[in-house]
Amino acid sequence: MAKPKHTIILRGSTSLLLLIAAIVMLVSYQKVDMMSIGTEFIAIYKDWDSFTASMVVGFIGSIYNFSVLFLPVGSMLWRLVLVVDMILSMLIGGSLSAAWQTFALIKNGAHHVGWFPICKVVPHFCSSVVGSLTVASIGLTLNLVLLLWSLHIVLNPLLLEEP
Repeated sequence: MAKPKHTIILRGSTSLLLLIAAIVMLVSYQKVDMMSIGTEFIAIYKDWDSFTASMVVGFIGSIYNFSVLFLPVGSMLWRLVLVVDMILSMLIGGSLSAAWQTFALIKNGAHHVGWFPICKVVPHFCSSVVGSLTVASIGLTLNLVLLLWSLHIVLNPLLLEEP
């Protein structure tokens, strides 16, 4: 019995999307010379922990999904894949929710505490971050579809056929 083509396509797409999102976050950087106040402003993903976590989880998810492509069909490790898929989905979801909230803060600011929006100053950085987060969100969606598919295959909820 061979692996279904749609699971290979879903895993490969998830791996590729998470890798692209992590690389875009890794290279998101912009330096602006602010001559009016005599300083320069540098925006980089390392300045915000949620962006760093999103990048690291993206790389982990990409490597994991790529390695699962080479798992043999009859292996007993498929039950472990179900558990790791669930853990990975929660990690990606958690890091993305924190990163989206951080992006909302740097885009809109928090005027009641004196934090002003920086996306007007560093628009290239902000567009790179929103692109990375959007691609990673699509990767999370595909990962959740894989999780539901794995639950259906491994647990066979309707018990229509003999194991």
